Amino acid sequence: METTILTEQKVLLFRRHLQEEERSPATIEKYLREVRQFSRWMAHAPVTKEAVLQWKEHLIRQGYQPSTINGKLTSLDQLFRVLGWKGLGVKHLRLQRKMFRDSVRELSRAEYTRLIRAAQESGQEKTALLMESICATGIRVSEVRYLTVEAALQKIRRGQMDVRFQEDQKVEELQHLSTSFNQMMDHVKQMKIAAYEKELQYRYAQLQYLQLQISPHFFLNILKSLYGMAQGRNYEKIQTAILMISDHVRYIFHDNQDMVPLQTELHHVENYMQMQRYITSQSIAFHMEVEPGLEEAQVPALCLQTFVENSCKYATVPGRGLEISLEVRQLPSEEGGRLDAVIQDNGPGLSQELLREFNGQVSFQYREDHIGVSNIRQRLQLLYGGDCGFACRNLAPGTEFELIFPLQRKGLTTSKEAEKHESFSGG
Repeated sequence: METTILTEQKVLLFRRHLQEEERSPATIEKYLREVRQFSRWMAHAPVTKEAVLQWKEHLIRQGYQPSTINGKLTSLDQLFRVLGWKGLGVKHLRLQRKMFRDSVRELSRAEYTRLIRAAQESGQEKTALLMESICATGIRVSEVRYLTVEAALQKIRRGQMDVRFQEDQKVEELQHLSTSFNQMMDHVKQMKIAAYEKELQYRYAQLQYLQLQISPHFFLNILKSLYGMAQGRNYEKIQTAILMISDHVRYIFHDNQDMVPLQTELHHVENYMQMQRYITSQSIAFHMEVEPGLEEAQVPALCLQTFVENSCKYATVPGRGLEISLEVRQLPSEEGGRLDAVIQDNGPGLSQELLREFNGQVSFQYREDHIGVSNIRQRLQLLYGGDCGFACRNLAPGTEFELIFPLQRKGLTTSKEAEKHESFSGG
């Protein structure tokens, strides 16, 4: 049978176990201090339940507070648990808590009345009202500072994660509680930051996937055109087309950036139109009008070219020359302005089913046709959330697409991103 003599080796085993449980250094130090105090009192005698009861009576005779005695008994309970010594724990003392101040220091009714009258007669109405309010609730003056706990919890509920409790409390239990609470809040804040960073990574991965999803859609169209040229043995035209395609590809994959200056996107749109006319020999009238001063505005890459490409693919009507127009202007708003882009063509228009889908809620499900339009809507949703607008309508003849999103300059975030970052940083 294992001996129950408490040696220093067993104390060190207890410490190692507490460290493995990731107890705080202050808790470990407290447990070890109280266990060693008990060990010195036992003087290498076997630990029995009777000995623990005698230790409890010894502490009472020494004048320790009941809460302190219970704390020392808790340390022994933890020690016995780790060492596997069963049946040695004893009941803790029942606490009759005397909170804050002795009753002899409370105001009598007469003293309370004189105090209120003195405040009123000296013109300190606010002080009198404050004292009446505190006394009406039954809260002692010494308890008022603890009301800040509820105020702190209210701040946490509002998302303010920098709230901390004062740790230099005179009551040992309150000090441990404050320390544990602050450690918990530090851990929660780190978890929120990690979750926010993970969400940003997820969104960035989605944006990259959607941007790359547009590329195969374009390449399939180009390969079909080059195949047609090869069948006609028009090799010089193929060489010129490949050079134009390489410029286009270079833009799509430049630095894997998703936001580009508006003038860069517009230059790419013009290059695409020239490439489309050259490769397909199609007669296309293209008109572009841009409000001055918007050249450096940041826009999602391919957000305009995709709709021009969509018109080239779906708006061609036999016997009618294709006409496409692009207009970009600024709309004033309280948030600092918005960018409004309108793309029109003279094609046959969209089916009622597509109109309902494109004007409805954004879906992230894969589709076989109109991939580019669907992906732009998805990217706008990921970038701006509800802070952007999209609409499409049929004209007579043709189709009109309209995009509205926050006007941004390089280095600035959207208002949605700024608010989200502030909430996670505890502001």
